[in-house]
Amino acid sequence: MQLGASNWGFLYRRTLHEAIEELAACGYRVIELCATPPHVFTPSFGHLEARELKALFARHDLTCATVNPTEMNLVSPNPEIRRLCYGQYVDALRFAREVGARYLVVIPGRMNPVMPVPYDAAREMLLEALAGLVGEAAQFEVEVTLETSPFGFLGTGAEIASVVDEIDDPLLGMTFDVANVFAQQDPAAGIREAADRIRVVHLADTRKNRFGHGAIGTGEVDFAAVRAALEDVGFRGPVIYELVDGEDPTDRFRSGHGTLEDLGFSAGAVRR
Repeated sequence: MQLGASNWGFLYRRTLHEAIEELAACGYRVIELCATPPHVFTPSFGHLEARELKALFARHDLTCATVNPTEMNLVSPNPEIRRLCYGQYVDALRFAREVGARYLVVIPGRMNPVMPVPYDAAREMLLEALAGLVGEAAQFEVEVTLETSPFGFLGTGAEIASVVDEIDDPLLGMTFDVANVFAQQDPAAGIREAADRIRVVHLADTRKNRFGHGAIGTGEVDFAAVRAALEDVGFRGPVIYELVDGEDPTDRFRSGHGTLEDLGFSAGAVRR
């Protein structure tokens, strides 16, 4: 396993370059880029900006392992929103290639809690979008990873695994988000359900009665059990500390790095 961190928690507090430098100073050598404004707007992020980012990574001996756009919904009942999201995911695939990332993280979508799209219809929309994205991914040499969702649709390891298995393409795997699944299932059990489909892991602490992506040790997640489950399934990919709670994360990223290393989530770099 290779321990990394996301710039997401710095989104409105630092520029993208400042956030990356902060993470490097905290000891991380693997980065997940949250491709979200104001840090990154992929449709207008050009080759020059990507080259500058790669130079920044090189100066700090960093590897960008994953790109993770947010605020997407591939199962919206509004077809214009679905088309917009699909197009931005394609832009994110291009961006991932340009910054050297191996994986693109895709959220299944958001369900309206009052009047959700029927499950079968939502699944069909997602399968259609994923088939297209996996086809696009081949030309960019990037793998698509479908993330366990906290938004009422495909929230467990087994549910995501069923979609990955149905598409059945080596360019489609899973991002297992420990905090996202916590209110729905035991994360260690979900990891064992998903097994070798997992390509990326997101770590953050949370509580069953209050969803969040908090600092390690502030919630109820058993990270030792998560670590043991990942070892059991032979996972060796990037583990991303995704601390996003609206507060300045710098000091907690630094202390969390040591805590996660002590738990066996070892630091290192993912080389393509």
